[in-house]
Parts: sequence; C-alpha cells; structure tokens
Amino acid sequence: MMKSFFIFLCFFSAQVFAQSFDEIDLIKKFDDVYSNAKSYWNYDSYLMHYGTAEQINDNQCQLGSSFAPALDGLLIMYETTKDFRYLEEFMQQAIKVQNSRSDKITPQFSNSIYWCSGSRFYMNARILWPLAHFVYIIQSDNLLAENKIESNSHKGFSSCGEFANYLNQANKEAMDFFMNHYWMGDECMWKPDQIDDVYSKMKSPKIMELNMQASFGCALIYMYLSNLERVDYGKKAVQMAEKYLKGKTKNKFGWDTKKKVLEYDETLNAYIWQHSGWRKDLNKYKEDIGHAAFDITFPILYNRYQEQFASITSEKYFTYYEMVRFHNTFIKLIAKDYKLSRSFTYTVDGNYTDFYYGENLSQPASGCKEAFNSNAKNWIELSEFDQSDAESIDGYIVAYYMEIEQYKKIGIDGYRPEGIDIRGLANLVKIQKANKD
Repeated sequence: MMKSFFIFLCFFSAQVFAQSFDEIDLIKKFDDVYSNAKSYWNYDSYLMHYGTAEQINDNQCQLGSSFAPALDGLLIMYETTKDFRYLEEFMQQAIKVQNSRSDKITPQFSNSIYWCSGSRFYMNARILWPLAHFVYIIQSDNLLAENKIESNSHKGFSSCGEFANYLNQANKEAMDFFMNHYWMGDECMWKPDQIDDVYSKMKSPKIMELNMQASFGCALIYMYLSNLERVDYGKKAVQMAEKYLKGKTKNKFGWDTKKKVLEYDETLNAYIWQHSGWRKDLNKYKEDIGHAAFDITFPILYNRYQEQFASITSEKYFTYYEMVRFHNTFIKLIAKDYKLSRSFTYTVDGNYTDFYYGENLSQPASGCKEAFNSNAKNWIELSEFDQSDAESIDGYIVAYYMEIEQYKKIGIDGYRPEGIDIRGLANLVKIQKANKD
C-alpha cells in the first residue's frame, strides 16, 4: 500500500526530504547501480573460459552470487517498464553465461553440466533461475517472441522467440542434470562438499540449507511454467512447498523433531525459521535477513502461480494467510527497531546475534549490517500483503532507501551491492511505478 508514504516517512524522522519518493528517478538509479556494480565486481571475469575445474569453482561461483540475481533484476525491470533494452542486456549476458558452462568449455567436462562446483554447487540454481524466468516471459507473449533482434549482438539469433527456444533447451539440459544427480527424494536438493571429475562420486553430501533450496525451487517453477509437459518439474516444486510448510527440522541423529521448518508465532501471526531449513545440523542458528531474502522468493513465486499446480495437487500451499505470516516477520520482527536505529535487525526473530556466517563462523556480526540492510529491499515483494499504510513494508523500505541507501556510492563505506541487492532495487522501481499508476 503506497497511499501514505509522506505521512509514514515524516513519522519516522524530523528530516525534511528534498524530494518525495515518487520524484526520485529510480530507473536511472537502477541503471547506474547495475552498470557500476558490473564494473566493480568485474562481471566479465566470471564469464571467461577456464580450462580446469578448480578455476571454474574459484572464479565462476561468484557468478551465482554477485551477478546472476542482477540478471533477474533486469527481467523485473523489463516487466515493470516494458523497455526492451533490459531484455537486450539480458540476452547479451545470457550468451556469455551459457558459454561459461562446464560442458561448453572443454571436452573433459562433457559428462557434467554446471557453472559452480564443490560446496558452492548451489550457485548453479541462482544462475538457472533467471535464465528460466526469461524463457517464461518470452513464451507468455507471442508478440514479444516475434520481436526481431540484431543477430550480430546475439550470435545469430534473429528473434526473442528463437533465443528463448535455445535457452529453454539449454536450461532443460542443466536442470535434468541437477535433478538426476542431486535431487534426493524427500530431502529435495543435496550439495556435495566436493565433486570429482566423475560427477557420481560425491563426497560428504549434505542437505542444502533453505536459501539454496529456494533458488532451485524458483528455477523449477519457471521451468515447469515454460514446459507444462514436464510434470516432473512441477511435482518437485510442489514437494519443496510441502517441505517448507509441513517438513520438520532434524537433530544431529537425523530424527525428526517436533519443530517445523517454519515456526508459527501465534501472538505475532508471523513465521520464524532457522538457517538450516530441514538440514540436520546448523539448527541452532536463526535465519539472517540476507539469506532470508532468498528464502522468501520461493513462497512468493509459488503463491503467484499457485493455480498452475492444481493439476498436480489439490493442496493449497503458500495461501494468502501464510504469506501474511511472512509479511509480519518483517513488520513485527525485522523492522521492529527501525524507527529508533535506522537499521533492520539481523535475524528473522528480531535479534542481532546468533546467526550463521558460514561454515567457519569467522565473519564478525559488525560486518553484516550494510549487506543485510541492503538485502532487505527484496522483502518489498511482500508489500501486496500489507494490512495498513501505517505499518507497511513499503513504508519501511522506502524510508531506508530515501534516508540512507540512495546516497551511498559503490565501494565506499562498505557498500558493495551484489546481485540480490540489485534485484531488490528493481523491485523498488516496480513499487514506485505501481504507486504512480
């Protein structure tokens, strides 16, 4: 709900804003941040051809974190503005991404398909997700599919539809490889600590954490929507939705406990969850809001296309009432201190400590503030479930952007926006346009 932005922002601060949110040229802001981040992170270095598995793992895994979600940001910008240049940029980058896939580089990788290996294997989902999203956009619009493109810029493809068909086939190759070798029944996706040259030799496999599962879930949804004959994609998406809502966490012995993946706080009508999801370790850590920005993408997407799964299951997952609970996680816990601190809490249960930094637990909490606050923009996708203008996700995130983030420059004061932050900015553009319309 966008009607009371001015009142909401004034309630936050005595600061007089030189311009209202609607007056900010957010499209130009997005273009500048995308371009500057592309240069800062040297995206092209992730899209070079490497000759060894080690080089692919060391360099290309960043493709999934620093770059790929920004590609989804380009698609959100197209859906919002209908400006074709965002699709042009996407297609140019998507070709480079495809040429950087393991089986495209040297014959030694011909029996496996991935961009990122080892413990960073889950980054493949972050890459596949926007590629599948693009295919769905094109296949849903016959006129757009017929749109001509300059073949010189797109390796001989003459139309968006032709490029989408190529990309869809490539996506199916990758998805089928992932599903055939790393989908482990009721546990959904597993990740290896290491992948040998022969992909079947997995060492110390572990269930993927929730944010990793979610990225594969988003890819599965778009793959199913683009290939309805592939019911297996849809069934796996349904299975993941059921795991979110009905699955239980596990203790160190692997036994189910009474605690569900999503703990329901009846008083707040909100969800709280752990970083590990249904993985059997790490379950003492509540989820941080940065990883949660990925966790919520799957429920949001499933809710949006829920009717498409009616032929697979009669169960309704991620209904309006369940999405309101995710919404309230932000309003009642993550944003609970914002009016005083100008900062969101670090965890989904409204705290600043005891969250998961990584396997070595070496990153200090003080280094997470900028990243977490910037990642929080992605929660604005839940604004459609706002119950009132006075306590809206829109209001909090717009206040944060106007007071703090719009003045930041990349590479200064710890501001290093990665792909998920750029995607969040695209969603902010979407909200601004909805407000103006």
